[in-house]
Amino acid sequence: MDLRKKYGNPSGHSEEMKGLIPLVTSSELEGDAVNVGCKLVCYVSLDSGKNILRTEEVLNSLDDQNRTMSYTVTSAPGTPFEGLVNVITITPLPEKNCEVRFTGTMTRKDELDIETKKENPV
Repeated sequence: MDLRKKYGNPSGHSEEMKGLIPLVTSSELEGDAVNVGCKLVCYVSLDSGKNILRTEEVLNSLDDQNRTMSYTVTSAPGTPFEGLVNVITITPLPEKNCEVRFTGTMTRKDELDIETKKENPV
């Protein structure tokens, strides 16, 4: 199943998607298609809309046959991490059910600060 057809263009932010991602207030796709390398810009609120942060995600892989995708969060102001890579895999189960596995790897910003200090002592 092509999830893009079911839930629409990410920049359209269909009603179904709004329920799945309540922190995202709006989004826009840079480019004309959902392809590897495209950028999704999301406007996120962590405080009920008082402040809106602009995050950017780049699609690394999209495999409809194996129901797997991955993307890198290239900009996420106000978060304690950098280099977040998410992988989403959907596995069919009996009786029209499925398992959704969402994994992410990242580096904590304070770890980056520690490494920078090691490389550039004052």
